[in-house]
Amino acid sequence: MKNYLKKIRKELAIFTILTFLSYFFYSLIPYYTKILFEGEYQKSIIGYTVYLSAYVIAAYFCNITQTRYKVEFDKVLKEDYFNKVISLNYEDFSKKKVGEYISFQANDITKIGNDYLAPLMGIITQTIRIITYFIVITILLDIKVSLILIVASFLGVMFPKSLGAETAKRRENYLDCQNHYYSRIEELFNGFKVINFRTINRIKENHDENLKRVLDERYKYGKANGLMWALNGLGSESLNYIIFLYLAYLTYKGNIEVDFAIATFQYSQSLMEPVHEILYYINMVNSSKGLLNSFLNFVKADNEKDEKVAIDSFKEISINNLNKNYEKFSLQNINLDLEKNKKYALIGLNGSGKSTLFNILSSYIKEYSGQIKVDGKDINKIETSYLIGIMNQDEYIFSQSFNDNITVFDSYENKDDNIFIEDAEKLKESNNCKVLSGGEKKIMGLCRLINTNTPIILLDEPLSAIDESKKEALLDKILSLHKTVVMITHDIGENLNKFDRILFMKSGKLIYNLPYEEIKDKEEFKVLQNSMSI
Repeated sequence: MKNYLKKIRKELAIFTILTFLSYFFYSLIPYYTKILFEGEYQKSIIGYTVYLSAYVIAAYFCNITQTRYKVEFDKVLKEDYFNKVISLNYEDFSKKKVGEYISFQANDITKIGNDYLAPLMGIITQTIRIITYFIVITILLDIKVSLILIVASFLGVMFPKSLGAETAKRRENYLDCQNHYYSRIEELFNGFKVINFRTINRIKENHDENLKRVLDERYKYGKANGLMWALNGLGSESLNYIIFLYLAYLTYKGNIEVDFAIATFQYSQSLMEPVHEILYYINMVNSSKGLLNSFLNFVKADNEKDEKVAIDSFKEISINNLNKNYEKFSLQNINLDLEKNKKYALIGLNGSGKSTLFNILSSYIKEYSGQIKVDGKDINKIETSYLIGIMNQDEYIFSQSFNDNITVFDSYENKDDNIFIEDAEKLKESNNCKVLSGGEKKIMGLCRLINTNTPIILLDEPLSAIDESKKEALLDKILSLHKTVVMITHDIGENLNKFDRILFMKSGKLIYNLPYEEIKDKEEFKVLQNSMSI
């Protein structure tokens, strides 16, 4: 966290200086109350007015600077968190739900600023306030009073500290439940089409169970926090009580004057607030440690720091003894060579291993055994985004303009010779492409794929939502590209003869790698055709 504090050290330094000045000005006000009772009316009124005005002005600029450092702190944390998320490989990213990332980015990081940085600075500034009062009281009033106030303040801070750990634990449990609740809400809303007359009551029950769980944890945290507040109040009020006993003793001895008693009580009251604030801030800092550690552990975790070589051309990709094991499925001993500019159709029943092989080639899956080499180089040591363009089955379309989508916010050059642009002519004026039809999104995905300008393209059912009348023409365009094409398809009719090779997957194995003319008479292929036609 020190590195983040260093990034905003200028704002923190200005805030600390302004805070000291505001408290210094404010600490002089009780002195002018004292001299008022001593008969120095003009001096007391002028002094009171000047230092009160100076305090208000300093406090104003102090508040502005505080807002500034909070904004800057929030900015650097959110930038680092976002950058870390988008640098994850797909497998690591998929270990959490999207809602969890969004909740942390939108809510938890702001809480770190509010519940860690602001209280931390509060502890520092309120300590400065107490020290300032100690100095002023020593010079203008009495050193014995200043010592009693300092000791009483210290005891008041230490008294309720023992329950801080329990409050922190309750708060962490509450925040965990809250994040889970946000993820569940996102899941239910994403599945909106599933909601109907028959399912709505159960969905409500599911939501209410999760809501009750998070509210129960919130109540437990509130109870622990309430006890802490009560002890905080007792700790700060003990300051007044000790001063009361001291003044009672002086009165009993006859060694006190009215002006001294009034000034002493005013300083006592003034010190109650910083003591109370420090107690509260300590609890806040302690309760935010779990959230803070979650953030730091995430952004500091090592993920693929090896340097990768960017290449944008190749002669051959060799896949040797490729295996990927899951609990109930295994991709087994895949051996395959992908040649430059050849066209490959990847076919098979659902669950045959097509998507797993596709995801490994797409670098979405990193953990597997075997080797994939590009002209003899390990693919894991290559930056594949310049080599392989990908169009997923549900290619994501942003709620932005047509140009932003097909260039991914100008990441890719908008190619003048993009052969799918004419098919997207009606889409160019769209400003929210999220609302387009499934077929229109497929066209946009193809435009984006061409703009990646890679020598290899991988496509997963790119024509599935396209009108039947347009499918063949679009397939011909895809296969006319001067690129290596690997395409998952469930269209296993005569169109397969347009591909150079048919890659037939079954039960996690590549059972055939043949031209259409050779595979069409295979018994397994006929069984697949019959299955697809049912």
